Amino acid sequence: MATTSAETATHTLPGPTSGLYHHPYLDSLDLAVNAEFHFLTCQICQVALATEEVRSHLTRVHGRPHAYNDGQFQLAIKSLATVAGLPATITGPRSLVHGLKVHNGLACNHCPFLSRSEERLRKHHSKDHPSIPRPRAWRACQIQHLKESSGDLQVFWEVENAGVDTQQTLQEDLVNSFLKELEPMLEVIQTPLDGRMVNPWLLTTRWHEHVAGQNIRQLCSLVSLPKAKDGDIPAELRDAVDAYYQQALSLLNCTEELVLQRLNSPDPTKR
Repeated sequence: MATTSAETATHTLPGPTSGLYHHPYLDSLDLAVNAEFHFLTCQICQVALATEEVRSHLTRVHGRPHAYNDGQFQLAIKSLATVAGLPATITGPRSLVHGLKVHNGLACNHCPFLSRSEERLRKHHSKDHPSIPRPRAWRACQIQHLKESSGDLQVFWEVENAGVDTQQTLQEDLVNSFLKELEPMLEVIQTPLDGRMVNPWLLTTRWHEHVAGQNIRQLCSLVSLPKAKDGDIPAELRDAVDAYYQQALSLLNCTEELVLQRLNSPDPTKR
């Protein structure tokens, strides 16, 4: 089960990555724990989750009902001192809350109200500041909230210094989470070697095992046909080897299939 804040203070945790604590099982669910507040976040949706919401979130949003195992989940969140619920309020301006999406927002010029919608700001101004002339423009800022919900969970706070580096980190984390989802589809399946796909001559001679670790280029040069520039080889011998090789090649076209099969058989006794 999730821990209390008192337990969190005394629990020794590994160093966070990009402001998040990770666990192999939580990574498989695309979840992480915020290192500051110790609540769960979905790395794909970039929203906060109470521990009791995880199963339904995986099923309803990501279509992965069978990925959740309560035993493994409870062990993982306990090891990271995860709190069960979500913060009642987070106020700003403040630094980035890792694991949550950063939105482009607009700020009211007369109170802390924030929104992503200019229309909502106009309605807010008319309701809360009716005696003040409506401004021609609203101050642009960057904002976060815990999740798309109602009440306090929907309330935005302003984020300071959430610039290019922060956006890049968030994008990289999102890409990495997508790659984790794709890993099962991109996995290369290793199958046992099928002897029928290997040259029978190699299976018999095991020549590839004998030359393993050797200089292949040098070995090839030792068995290659004599060349005209090989001055230390008598011309008569060079010509004889070449003629023998050419005659052997010419026999391939007129040799019956059964003979060729016997020559290629991995069983030396059939030759």
